[in-house]
Amino acid sequence: MNTDTDTLFNVVIAYEDYEADTRARHMMDRLASQLGAEFRILTDDWKFEMIDDRRLRSHAVQAAAGADMIILAISGDGELPAHIKDWFEQWTLCPRAEPVALVVLHRLEQETLDESPSLRRYLQSICAPGGIDLFWYGDYHSEADWAHASRSPAPEPVLG
Repeated sequence: MNTDTDTLFNVVIAYEDYEADTRARHMMDRLASQLGAEFRILTDDWKFEMIDDRRLRSHAVQAAAGADMIILAISGDGELPAHIKDWFEQWTLCPRAEPVALVVLHRLEQETLDESPSLRRYLQSICAPGGIDLFWYGDYHSEADWAHASRSPAPEPVLG
């Protein structure tokens, strides 16, 4: 790999627990294989508990401000802790020159994209004014599902 000519792609992963981080890692593996060798992916991982510390939260905001993609990997009931909402809202206020994507990996019960859990509505309300593309992904239960997902066409961003 020639790092002088590689295009850097910065990703911040904020994850709730080990299971959520594992799902985010699977997604990063698929992304790396799809982007190819001309891209160098740099990741910065933040467990929700780390972002609860105010000093670390300011570092997490700065990391997110420089990212091309934020992955929010959740396992719970869909309600974000207050400190994660604070981090997220601070990040969305940061100026940016390049487009950015927020990818939400969740395990929420949802039959169709028309169903709109409160978390999705909240994220849409924060992302839309900042021009942040929101991608909403449900749970995959097996390696076969992950393999199928990597062959599926990319979904359109969820816009307001």
